[in-house]
Amino acid sequence: MLNRVQPWIQAARPLAIPMILMPLSLGQGLSYAENGQFAWTAFVHAAVFGVLFQIYLLYTNDHADAAID
Repeated sequence: MLNRVQPWIQAARPLAIPMILMPLSLGQGLSYAENGQFAWTAFVHAAVFGVLFQIYLLYTNDHADAAID
């Protein structure tokens, strides 16, 4: 099972996930500085969407580049 899933995990580039979480965290920090409230639900939703969208874009890019590679 792991042998079939491992290429998908590698293509998702898990080491790149902090690159999307950093700006999302910064945005929540700026919102907290402005409003004095931290919206955990907004942060979780933004983080999940950001990570899933990043993975989608990586897969889409790999699919588009398959003919070139």
